[in-house]
Order: sequence, then C-alpha cells, then structure tokens
Amino acid sequence: MKELKELEPIYLQNFDIKVYPYLSLSQIQKIINEVLLVDNFEERESIVDYLILCYCTDIGQEKIDALGPDIFIKSGLIDEVKDKIKNLNRLFEGITYHESTGKALRMIAKNIPEDFNNIFKNDISK
Repeated sequence: MKELKELEPIYLQNFDIKVYPYLSLSQIQKIINEVLLVDNFEERESIVDYLILCYCTDIGQEKIDALGPDIFIKSGLIDEVKDKIKNLNRLFEGITYHESTGKALRMIAKNIPEDFNNIFKNDISK
C-alpha cells in the first residue's frame, strides 16, 4: 500500500481562498451539536454555513464575522466551498440520524427504569 497523505487544499481563484476538502468527524459532530440547538431553517443553515467556512477555508473567523452571512450566499462562495467538500453528505446524514424517531425511541428506552420494563414485559405476555 502506498503512503497515505491528506488531500491538499483546493484553491478557488475566483475568491482567492483555499478550501480544505474534508471535515473531520469531530468537526461534523460539532456542527451537528450546534444545529440541534435551533429549530428554524435560517438559523440552521447559517450555523452550517458559518462553521463550514470556519473549518474548511482559510478565510479566518474574524473576517467571516465581519462580512456577515449574506455575502457568502449572494456571492456564490458558500456553494463553491460546499461543492469541494467531499464528505459533506456525512454531515447531513448525521443531522438526520440525530433527529430520527428511531434515535429518540432508543434514548427514551435507555432511560426507562428496569422495574417499568419488567412490568411492561409482563403486561405484554398476558
């Protein structure tokens, strides 16, 4: 097997920035955690875009904060950045998983006291 190397950042000439083509699992989890704290679409999208720009570009948080979210959308920069991130689908899969009914039911089941489980099992077997 050849030596494994990280992919080099991709230079976007139109915007004079570098894009790092992968999110780490830790970065994905941090984005998911922040997204799950809000309910409305605008805030969720803003959080995803903001953190992607912070994690996957060399723009810098200060400049991102100074420019505000709208310019990154209206200029097309955020779409170009997202197009270069090879594992972006894992982020959206993670959000879907954390919001799934199945996960919610598993979390509820983990927290049901053992006595209640025994009572419930006895009632079903009758």
